[in-house]
Amino acid sequence: MTSSRVPNAVAMPILFLAYWIFNSIAHGQATLKICHEANHNPPYFYIDKDEPSGILLSIVKDAALSANINVELYGSSWIRCQNDVKSGRAQALFPMIASDERRADFAFPPKTAETDWHMWLAQYPVFIAVNDEFDIDNYQPQQGIGAPIGYVVWHKLSQKEWLSPLQYDPVEGFSMLALNKLDGYVVEQQIGLQLIKEYQLTNKVKKSNYSFLDTPWYIAFNNDYYRTDAEAVLRFWQKISEVRTHYQ
Repeated sequence: MTSSRVPNAVAMPILFLAYWIFNSIAHGQATLKICHEANHNPPYFYIDKDEPSGILLSIVKDAALSANINVELYGSSWIRCQNDVKSGRAQALFPMIASDERRADFAFPPKTAETDWHMWLAQYPVFIAVNDEFDIDNYQPQQGIGAPIGYVVWHKLSQKEWLSPLQYDPVEGFSMLALNKLDGYVVEQQIGLQLIKEYQLTNKVKKSNYSFLDTPWYIAFNNDYYRTDAEAVLRFWQKISEVRTHYQ
């Protein structure tokens, strides 16, 4: 009869690995997988380098170090990041805007702390062709307004029936603005201004005086993970807020 016992040569490494995992978790050293969008969006993300960098990545790394939390950062599409966190393949993602719908799928800082525990305060103006003006009260879509697909501003434009029928990422959207093939494009202010500078569009594209959305960005967590280790998550959110002040 074949024995069901695991040979000692195999059992010992397995037991050691199990002990190491348990001991790491018990001492807060388990690695936290955090997803971010893999787009080149300076000054927040510089993805065209060997080692991704940028303000938001620095905030997360510094906060993790201060909170004594090991993190593994990786880039993917924004939709994939959301699916990874919902499924538990990752524990957190950033930067995310809070909404009632998203609160059902992700854990955000407690409402009493949201003003302080955000990553960044983002502004989303409407960028337009340099010779145009944007009048929100009298706007009638001609070619529509673009925005990064899946973003909160994209959904808001869709609800207003202002969204362009063609989808463009920010670089493509600004190129369409320069060619007068879009009424406008909504993207975070610093990203838009950097695109104008990087692609030498100063004489083609400008920021309008209308801000479509002003809202905090957060690092959001998987709900189950938050319930399992709320103390660590709360500590991380607090450190995010503290570190942010050094980059403003």
